[in-house]
Formats: sequence, structure tokens, C-alpha cells
Amino acid sequence: MKVLNILTKSMAIVTAVWAAGIAIYFLFFAQVTIQGVNISATQGQPPASVPFVEHQNFALYAGASGIAAVLAFALLLIAGAYTAWRGSLGALALLAVLSLVASFITGFSIGLAFLPGALALSLSTVLAGLGWLLQRSNRHAS
Repeated sequence: MKVLNILTKSMAIVTAVWAAGIAIYFLFFAQVTIQGVNISATQGQPPASVPFVEHQNFALYAGASGIAAVLAFALLLIAGAYTAWRGSLGALALLAVLSLVASFITGFSIGLAFLPGALALSLSTVLAGLGWLLQRSNRHAS
């Protein structure tokens, strides 16, 4: 049972570090690539097309709502890691489900980056649940 507690807390640490790292990456280092074609024409001349590629910081491109989404997702995972550390199984299960749902909903943008943290939090929930079941069965056996 002590091993399950250590594994639960280890997964909580992994979750918190992953969430903080991904948030820092998105807010300070991630680049968005914008590609397009500028087409211009003047009367009597064939149209001229000029392809372009632009690189922009994710935080500038996404704006306040994108920054808020990254911070909310990171805080959700960090709160889950905190509840895993504290041993609150009900809150942990709720936060694990919320993080998996949020990862699925935002899967085509930031969700995929946060998915390993959500999976680690879910594993932490399973380990905490197993520890709770073993502790309960040991009480009834004695």
C-alpha cells in the first residue's frame, strides 16, 4: 500500500511538472506558422501571386482567450496533482475526468500537448483508488 501511495504522488509530480512545462512552452516559445498567397492584379495585366510564410508567437496569435485556455488547462492539471498529493480521491477523480474531457475538446489545438498530463493524472487516480480499496479491505479483514 505504501508503494501505491508513492506511485500516486510520483504521478502527481509528473502531472504538475508536465502542465507547467507545456504552459511555459506555449506562452513563451511556441511559434505559429501562417502560410498564404497574396494575389494582386492591375487592369490589362495578368494577376501576380506571391506566396508568403509568417511565423508568430503563439501567445500573440491566440490572444487573451488562447492564453486563458492554456493557463486554465495547466491550473486544472496542477490542481489535480495537488489533490492527488493530498489524497482526496473524489476531487481527484473529478479533476481527472475534467482534464480528459478538456484534452479531447481542445485536441486539435493545445489539448494534445496536455494529454500526457491528463493521462498521468488519470493513472494517479487509478492508483489512489487501488490504495483506498486495499486500505478498506485491510480494515475489514482485521
